[in-house]
Amino acid sequence: MMTGSWMGSHFTNDDLVKESRLTDDYNVSIAFEGMRDGQDIIEFILLPKEDAAVVWGKIDLIVIAGKNIPLREVYYDEDMEPVRDIIFDKVKNLGGREIPSVMIVLPKNKPSEFTELVYETMEFGNPIDDSFFSLSRLRRR
Repeated sequence: MMTGSWMGSHFTNDDLVKESRLTDDYNVSIAFEGMRDGQDIIEFILLPKEDAAVVWGKIDLIVIAGKNIPLREVYYDEDMEPVRDIIFDKVKNLGGREIPSVMIVLPKNKPSEFTELVYETMEFGNPIDDSFFSLSRLRRR
């Protein structure tokens, strides 16, 4: 379910909530550290662990060094062919945290399509009553 399309877009449910932990399922290595395009970055390569039940054959992840802010993720199939890119852009302070305010998914098999998600505001740490997640509440429209 988490790898399914989110509301018909090119995002998966897991892209948005990050339920899975990449470090649990992938062996991580550093491919590059240094300046690229005027930014100090770290590029990681993630390869599935032997017993991991994952969809991706490889993930390339680029983050801003020292801030762990994602810039780009490239997902590969089991044949190591790129399947999709996620671009993170326009880093700004939202809800007291410095995060990308724009996420764009670019599917490789549909080069004329993309899905863009723009965060205008964000709040963190708001208390949510447990009843919010009850079955009766989920059944309400």
